[in-house]
Amino acid sequence: MKKDNTIPEWPMDAEGQKAKGAVLLYAKNPIDLSITQNLLHAYGIPTLANAPNQGFFSRTIFGSDLVGATLYVPETQLEEAQALMDAQIEASE
Repeated sequence: MKKDNTIPEWPMDAEGQKAKGAVLLYAKNPIDLSITQNLLHAYGIPTLANAPNQGFFSRTIFGSDLVGATLYVPETQLEEAQALMDAQIEASE
């Protein structure tokens, strides 16, 4: 399977384990989630979305999650991600 090079890899900590994640935001719909993830990926920040109570079939049948998701970034990049989100909000106002 070909690896998608547009998604940055999750960083490792000093012990060689994946770095701890930190909550960045809760996206209410899949479009907001996708836009935010793409913005962060463009700046080299990996993301992980947790959509609770979403089974395999919700994404397969409907093409997206039915409810929102919590978006995580590496704890070491949380401030950078928050600054990007703040800049995006200021630019849209």
